[in-house]
Amino acid sequence: MEYNLLDIGPRLRDLRRAQRCSQQAVAEAAGLTKSTVSKVETGRIIPSLPVLFALLRALSENPEDFFKGARFETPPPYTHRPKAAAKPMERELASRGFDYLQLLEADACNFALRAVILEVEPGSSREKVTTDAFEYKFMLSGHLDYEIGDDMLHLAPGDSLFYNGRIPHVPHNRSEVPARMLVVYIHDTLLNNE
Repeated sequence: MEYNLLDIGPRLRDLRRAQRCSQQAVAEAAGLTKSTVSKVETGRIIPSLPVLFALLRALSENPEDFFKGARFETPPPYTHRPKAAAKPMERELASRGFDYLQLLEADACNFALRAVILEVEPGSSREKVTTDAFEYKFMLSGHLDYEIGDDMLHLAPGDSLFYNGRIPHVPHNRSEVPARMLVVYIHDTLLNNE
């Protein structure tokens, strides 16, 4: 199995669900916050080794079993994913009207990258979020009011936005039609401590 740092969170989520454990129960057993568990599972942060091992202990999962079959080979100097390889990506359960389609994920020497298409439905809602990554957004269609920190920006097709995802942010679709954007997450800190 080809392995990627950005696969850790979804694999932990699948393991937790298979054991029918709640995020809160795992967080308490690991000595973490529920928010941290959620951010790891949704790929908003890549866990440090201590956090990863705490989660594996909380799930009674042996690290050798968790990584069994994983290949850690030197990647080629490029990453190619055909259109058919794009897959829906799960984010926060409290989000309504935010649909992510993962186009690409890749590791490099000191960062990891994920590219997705985000469709924001009219009337969508969620609280501001943070991501342990820099974010690049390119508006493909529709219009959004983008709340970032204390500022509100209006985004239209062709507009770009780049910022530190550690600043609380959320897009608002106040129109009558869905808005679509290309989102690129650049995880620049691979050893993230809680």
